[in-house]
Parts: sequence; structure tokens; C-alpha cells
Amino acid sequence: MDEENAVRRSIQEVQPNQTGFSESSDFSKGSNLLHTIQRQLEEGNIDKLSIEELIQLEQWLDDALRKTRARKTEIMLEAAKSFHKQEKQLRVENEALQMKIDAAALNEKCQEDQCHPTGASLELQFIPEADQRDSRATSPEKPMLIFL
Repeated sequence: MDEENAVRRSIQEVQPNQTGFSESSDFSKGSNLLHTIQRQLEEGNIDKLSIEELIQLEQWLDDALRKTRARKTEIMLEAAKSFHKQEKQLRVENEALQMKIDAAALNEKCQEDQCHPTGASLELQFIPEADQRDSRATSPEKPMLIFL
């Protein structure tokens, strides 16, 4: 009988909050309730709860599950945004590195073929978008191959 009263008190202490629960206090109360329920299930005392208490418990668990899933979705979306941003940065870096490789290969070929008798070489430069002197500048991240 004491265990049944303990479950009832736990359920009454952790009422579902209509506006949502505060992150820390209700989470710890919910955690305590879940531990109490788990103990009751293991001991087989859950059958002694009234229908109202079971309905109230079910509603609280549904509410907690909904909020948990919403938070998980929010975290996953934030992670996806971060990964997309990182992917974009890596693509830009990859393009710049590929341009450097191409410039080095072309520079080596030109030196072998002596296509630039004056000793001119190729250089990779980043031209800011704000610099409108060169109409070839399309974005701040795009590297350009320039003959020097």
C-alpha cells in the first residue's frame, strides 16, 4: 500500500505542464517519475493504480516523449545545417587546391616547353567580390588563375 501511495504522490508531483516543462527541473522530476514507475513495474504494483492515475501517467509520458522527439529533431537539424556549411567550405577549399594543382602542372609544362620566354609564371590569387577591376571575379571564394 505504501508503494502505491508513493506512485500516486510521484504522479501528482509531476503533473503535465500545459505550457511545456522547464528544461532542468521538470526533466529531473520526470526522471524521478520514470525511475519510480520502473520500480513499480518490476515489482508488479502498477496494477494497483486507478484508471485516472494511469491516464494521467500516460498523458505525461506522451507529453515528455513529444518534447523529447522535438528536441532531438531540433538538434539533428542544427547538426545538418552545420554539416552543410562545413561541406560548402570544404568544396571551396577543394576547388582552390585543385586550381593550385592545375596551375602548378601548367606552370611546369610551360617551363618545359618554354612557352613563357620572359620567365612569367602562373599564380593563384583570390580576388574579392568588392574589387570590380576584374570582371572575371564572380564570388569572394572563387580563386582565379592569373598570368604574371
